Amino acid sequence: MIIEKYYKKKYEYMFDKFTSGIIIINEFRRIEELNQQAAIQLGLSQNQLINQSFTELINILTITPADIFSIKKGLTEKGYHELDTSLSSGGGLCKYLTVHIHKITEENKYFIQLADCTEKLSLQQKLAQAESLTNLGELAASIAHEIRNPMTSLKGFTQLMLSETNDRGTKYLQVIQQEIDRIDKILNEFLMLSKPKQYTLETINLQQLVMDVVDFMSPQALLYGVELKRIHRTSVEKIYADPITMKQLLINSIKNAIEAMQD
Repeated sequence: MIIEKYYKKKYEYMFDKFTSGIIIINEFRRIEELNQQAAIQLGLSQNQLINQSFTELINILTITPADIFSIKKGLTEKGYHELDTSLSSGGGLCKYLTVHIHKITEENKYFIQLADCTEKLSLQQKLAQAESLTNLGELAASIAHEIRNPMTSLKGFTQLMLSETNDRGTKYLQVIQQEIDRIDKILNEFLMLSKPKQYTLETINLQQLVMDVVDFMSPQALLYGVELKRIHRTSVEKIYADPITMKQLLINSIKNAIEAMQD
């Protein structure tokens, strides 16, 4: 009797301390037993979950009718099934769980293991997003290269026309040339930022750096109805840093500020 109590206590301790959530469904399709980790993962107390029906557990886990069909098929053919599901963890956050269901044939019971895969899926999503952004950056860089080709032709023809037109036409052509130069400058900045990071420390003219970034970001600011103004209030004229990194820093700061503005 003492030995039985010892092993029962030891079993209960191990069961409750298991890092995965464990649920036992009895022959009446109700939760017979579950450990503390399972209750935490499901966002309810053990008392709330004990004796709940298997249907209620399915609702908590947001398992779809299609998933139920797959579960039945897997348990019938292999006695085992695995699926990923999600449930709200409170505060608008979403938790992802991998659910392993084993059929204990001799006892007509089911052993369910819950593994939290939120961090894993979040990392996979971030990697996929990073890969997508990389591909998008490469595509944008190739488009920028294609834009530069006709821009070069336009610049050349504008210079030719300047030498063959009257004073009034010269004024308009000079404006066109200035705008072409500005577009070309923005394209150069974009291509420089899209290149792989190779840090090079050098002395940078701070005023020129800010002017370049303001020119680069002005078109985006206009889309949001925002006007960028550069006010020079520092005695610092030069800094020692990586120019591409400094430009990216300023671009990100301005972009965040533009997007944070209301009206």
